[in-house]
Amino acid sequence: MDQETLSVEEVNRHVKLYLGVFAALLVLTAITVTVAFVDLGHGTNIGVALLIATAKASLVGLFFMHLKWERKSLHGLLLLTFFFFAGMIGLTVGGYWDTPNGTVHDRTPVEIQAIHHQSERSE
Repeated sequence: MDQETLSVEEVNRHVKLYLGVFAALLVLTAITVTVAFVDLGHGTNIGVALLIATAKASLVGLFFMHLKWERKSLHGLLLLTFFFFAGMIGLTVGGYWDTPNGTVHDRTPVEIQAIHHQSERSE
């Protein structure tokens, strides 16, 4: 069937689908705002926010960018991109926590300098 001659039922089905995705995005946004006000711990809050953001981005990509109806080869490429992105995030998080005596980000500049000098002396 030609794309320009959709039946009324098909148009209604598409509109219901898009409204459902829109409603899901609104719900996920409300959950994001709610979780922002709940103290789950610094790392957990960030993880939950990233998880919700990934779900929202997936909905937008799949339905509004029509990726759900693309060829399977494109799905494989997107999956590869996701794993590459997850690996880069893992390396970033690993670098964040791979510091002597805890994280550098929780210390004052004077403490960081003292740790740096101490590690230079031990080498």
